[in-house]
Amino acid sequence: MQFCGGTLIANEWILTAAHCLYSQSSAAEIVVKLGIYNKEATSEGGSMQMTPAKIIIHEQFDTATTKNDIALLQLSSSVRYTDHVSPICLPRQGEKPPTARKHIFVTGWGLTTGELDYIHMALNSYSYSITLRTKTIFETLPDALFLAQGEGSAQLQQAGVRVIDFRSCERNYKTRRIQLYTPEMFCAGMPDGSRDTCQGDSGGPLVQYNYQTQQWTQRGIVSFGKSCGERRYPGVYTNVANYVDWIKKKWNDHSQNSMKALLHNLNSRNVTNIFG
Repeated sequence: MQFCGGTLIANEWILTAAHCLYSQSSAAEIVVKLGIYNKEATSEGGSMQMTPAKIIIHEQFDTATTKNDIALLQLSSSVRYTDHVSPICLPRQGEKPPTARKHIFVTGWGLTTGELDYIHMALNSYSYSITLRTKTIFETLPDALFLAQGEGSAQLQQAGVRVIDFRSCERNYKTRRIQLYTPEMFCAGMPDGSRDTCQGDSGGPLVQYNYQTQQWTQRGIVSFGKSCGERRYPGVYTNVANYVDWIKKKWNDHSQNSMKALLHNLNSRNVTNIFG
């Protein structure tokens, strides 16, 4: 059973990471839970459980490099917004990632302690190690891509992080033969590795809060890292602002109602709760 995060961005749509979904053969295999705080609770006030109707993965998602790590889930029915469930804003197409001084946060139920074995891949005859932020739970492990050893969180966690200079992040990852790409990706964490995402956080949001407008905007999607909380190797995030036009196109192709919701979400910035 695989667990990933995601974000409600309109009444029929969830934004998540492509690597969470590319191995799924059918949308019917997926359960979407909205408005939850404790993922182990059997029932929680204000939460909803939905079934997706479609999986839409970016056409140029590269499983080797994790480039274009973005996907959409179209729900089988519309979500009715409440105090517990409402959409997050999206940035404008091409908007630059936040500066290091901006307040940004990551949320998720991922591992909080423990060490990790890496996924081993080959690219252009070079071997390197990369750790996706998914958490796969097996009773047995016959074909596991990686083993995550540590403690996950039952309750939703939040951590303040900073955007890390891309050139220095790229340079450090290159020493491990891991190629990063801009504007498709950006790096965020803490210089000392004290705060980071980890296994179980994949697909979840990196968000920015505007204290003047009191609104949240999703700037990143949790994608991968060399490990978790390792100095010099912060988490790597899909840059949502690079894909807003792609999101608009997919919504327009699949649902006029959702397109109207998207345009309202982009223009009004009227969001009361960041959590789907």
